[in-house]
Amino acid sequence: MKSELEVYKEGMEALEQGTLPGARGRDPSKEEEGLEDMEPKLREAILKMRKLDRILTKKVKREKEVKRDRLILERR
Repeated sequence: MKSELEVYKEGMEALEQGTLPGARGRDPSKEEEGLEDMEPKLREAILKMRKLDRILTKKVKREKEVKRDRLILERR
């Protein structure tokens, strides 16, 4: 079993790489196969939510880069 620190580190690494934490090893094509059986509105909502999650992850990653760069510049 992983300690909380290991889980946290893996999550941070995933965010830095631009992926969702815990998304390693997932196949996006398999995730969409299960959506074919759902109601169209529900399926569209889930796909939109995933798209927004990707956008949010990118923005969080960018904010962390800016913060890191700012801290580096302040140290000089």
